[in-house]
Amino acid sequence: MELIIKERNQVDNIEFNYPELKKELSDSLAKYKGITYDDSAIKLAKKERASLNNLKKAIDEKRKEIKKECLKPYEDFEMKVKEILNMIDKPTLEIDTQIKNYEEKIKLEKKLEVEKLIKEVITEQELNEKYGSQLTVIDKYCNGSSKEKDTIDDLTARAMTLRVEQDREAELIDIIKDTIESENEKINTKLNFTDFQRYIDRGVTTKEILQEIKTRAETIFRAENPPKVVEQANIPQPQEVTPKPIVVPVHENKTYFAEYRIVGSIEQLKSVSKFLQDNGIKYTTGEQGEI
Repeated sequence: MELIIKERNQVDNIEFNYPELKKELSDSLAKYKGITYDDSAIKLAKKERASLNNLKKAIDEKRKEIKKECLKPYEDFEMKVKEILNMIDKPTLEIDTQIKNYEEKIKLEKKLEVEKLIKEVITEQELNEKYGSQLTVIDKYCNGSSKEKDTIDDLTARAMTLRVEQDREAELIDIIKDTIESENEKINTKLNFTDFQRYIDRGVTTKEILQEIKTRAETIFRAENPPKVVEQANIPQPQEVTPKPIVVPVHENKTYFAEYRIVGSIEQLKSVSKFLQDNGIKYTTGEQGEI
């Protein structure tokens, strides 16, 4: 089962009249050095160019002939070796197919096991359908060398990240619904939460969504409460009246208080505090924390 070279007729050296040919050619070509052909000698120039090309072609044809003779033993050898290699390829392919089928079977079994683990982790982390569907099977879970503990740890870490995003969205939804409910008290044509769901799905900021709600509510309010137009013909003519003294009401300088719960980024909360300070409004800070 080993390729053994029994005999090799290798061409170690190809003897030919190299020195003589080179010297004779060098002497013959010397006459062309610096040669100049005038217009009347162009016919001669073409003849000599053809002669040189023919000489070059004849020498090169001999080279190709010798090369072919030298390569013939190797080409025969290569053909026979490739035939032997093809004989080995057939059983190798059959074995390779069986190995791949086995590996695919193991991979499928691993995938089914991981899908069960995913369902358990989704339940533990209380992920809804939207975020639970993002906890997918990845290739490294299905490798034959993968361990169940490592897979569970990785799935749990991914699920916890999704849970944070889910909670943030839930909080955003509550804020949006509260804002919609507040704005709907002022208008007859009510706003619906579904009208703003696409903004959440696109990742629009809370500030921008709330601004959009207020803008729409204001548009509806103005449409439902147009300014009254008084016709010129119905305006009564002014009559002479005795001017009465103007009484300016005196307002007592009373102090009021109100409680608010503000939700936003740390920068937004700082800006609220600065606004209160700049306007000389006294305030106290209650419970603070991250949502």
